[in-house]
Amino acid sequence: MSPGGERYFTHPSSSEADESTFPVYRDGDVKIVITGSRQYHLHSTTLKHYSSTFRALLSDENAAPLDKKAIKKGRIIRYRLDAVDNSQRDVEPDLDLETVLQPVKLGPDGKAPYDKQISLDLENGLIVARIFDAYDAILGAIYGQKIELGDEEDTLGDKARAAALYLRVADYLDVLNVVQKPIEADLLACGQLLYSTIVKEPEVWLSFAFRLKSRSIFREALIHAAGQFNRQGVQDILPKLDVRVAAILQKKAAALKESVKLSQLHLLSYYPPQFQRDLGVGYADIDKIGKNSYSNDIFGWMALDMFRMWIAQNCASDYTHHAQDMGYEFMRRVSQGGPAYLAKPDLEGWYQKFPMTDKGKQVVERWLDQIKEHVKPMASRFLENASQYEYRKVQAEFFSCTKVGFNDYEFIQ
Repeated sequence: MSPGGERYFTHPSSSEADESTFPVYRDGDVKIVITGSRQYHLHSTTLKHYSSTFRALLSDENAAPLDKKAIKKGRIIRYRLDAVDNSQRDVEPDLDLETVLQPVKLGPDGKAPYDKQISLDLENGLIVARIFDAYDAILGAIYGQKIELGDEEDTLGDKARAAALYLRVADYLDVLNVVQKPIEADLLACGQLLYSTIVKEPEVWLSFAFRLKSRSIFREALIHAAGQFNRQGVQDILPKLDVRVAAILQKKAAALKESVKLSQLHLLSYYPPQFQRDLGVGYADIDKIGKNSYSNDIFGWMALDMFRMWIAQNCASDYTHHAQDMGYEFMRRVSQGGPAYLAKPDLEGWYQKFPMTDKGKQVVERWLDQIKEHVKPMASRFLENASQYEYRKVQAEFFSCTKVGFNDYEFIQ
């Protein structure tokens, strides 16, 4: 495949094709001309059954009034549709598709006007625009042909671009229901390769999945788009999304942000259980809760002060739900605990301001380790992976913990 998205392709000519199967049917009354070597003899009843676009193109006024002489000669083609350039939108102004179909009025003899004669343009060895493949695939799908998004040499990117173009052509021809499942199956067969691509550009796949009406791909893309909501790519595409898609994405992202925010507030207000004192009769002096009682925990309070200062510094630096990663790196370090943050080298500056013996440092660090261990659950739930992508050798950079249920995309039917 060429870098420009074109393909070397050889299409069977009418003489090579079996005249009782696609693309040439002996009793077909419609000739569709994509190129000189891509001509199809199909049935108007079949095309109009599946497509409102074909019902308009193959209207009675566009049908040839074949005379007896033409019928006697065995001419049964009553309609002809030619592929024409629409790159300037001069044929279909409201349609962003470079090639569209246009009716050619045939005469009573079943022939086209002289200026509509078909030139021979064999494709052997030539570079052919991919949109011709798209028309070939869509017309074939109407007749039960298997849709191929590419061959073994094509990358997932090639297949995705082909799928997007196939959808545009299918949308124009109003036969999305014919191609959606085959395209979805072909993409899902790519497995982890597909899921890894969705992680990189979830916003693109979210829009694509909505058009494809693929719940599986939509769910996957929604999980990652919600976790990457603050990223510029997601923000740029948000106004272009269908209002229902944009609404559910914003809802999921807002819920995730609020959850991260509350967890950070809980971290800031955390106290080790050992620091608390229980009142017996209800009076601190009678229950002997004085300075001696609290002084036993002084090193623990110093460790808690270190911990809270680290949390506060991260919040002040906006490594929170406002950050591009929505606080993912912050939560990842808290969930790991141990040397992931406030490791021994990080404490030297503290010890310079508050000197103590090596034994005192050990006690402070033990308290700090206990605090880190206790708060892990507050962050670890954000590191859960609700998507199909398997993070193995690649370190995640965004949240993928958003729960998505059927009710979140029931509008995709």
